[in-house]
Amino acid sequence: MLFDEGTERFRMWFVMSDSSRDESGQVLRLDQLPGYAESRDGLAWQVHPEPLLPSGRRPCVLPRSGGGSVMWMNSQPDAEHDSYKTIAQAVYRFESDDGLHWTRDAEPMLVPSGGLQTIVYPFVLQDGSDLTMWYGAHVEGGHFELFASTSTDGISWQHHHDRSAFPATRDPTRFDGRYTSTPCVVDGGGRWLLYYSARDLGSIYGTGDGQIGIDADGIYRHIGVATAEK
Repeated sequence: MLFDEGTERFRMWFVMSDSSRDESGQVLRLDQLPGYAESRDGLAWQVHPEPLLPSGRRPCVLPRSGGGSVMWMNSQPDAEHDSYKTIAQAVYRFESDDGLHWTRDAEPMLVPSGGLQTIVYPFVLQDGSDLTMWYGAHVEGGHFELFASTSTDGISWQHHHDRSAFPATRDPTRFDGRYTSTPCVVDGGGRWLLYYSARDLGSIYGTGDGQIGIDADGIYRHIGVATAEK
């Protein structure tokens, strides 16, 4: 979300989804579509009536030098023909003059490499001329943790896939033993604050109807915060 000083409005880009499953509960279709809304007070929102693009996950938008906006987002290489699972295999850069009509770069700026099996949930922070992107990735052993890439222009990136920027602890007593995910980094004055969602190593949870459910991948039920000095 951004605040547009020119129009004195909050602008928010988000993802909406729709899915269908077979009789056994397996996902047959999962549509993930980026949307847009704006607000004068941050409470009452006007939602754009149509999706902005045919596929997207975790849009992150920054003002573009010289006007307009730039966005980084997971996107299916071919939304019409690809499996929905390919959305976690590529992050693209997009540009727009108005925040509604976007042009995607021809090639993804980020794909899995090394021991990373997926790339998902990009978040970009600009500090002066330097940009850092954090994102999550599945790695060996069923864990999911945060990695980072750096850039000075938002186009050419150096990917640091040799080590995790913020790994899962793998500790059965910790809330983030299995997953560190969905990063959001903010300026905390003399330090950086990283907010993230997490999964512990448990697999049992309570369902909405009061029953007991089991998910071998774990359950998102925690939010953590970590700090780093500037």
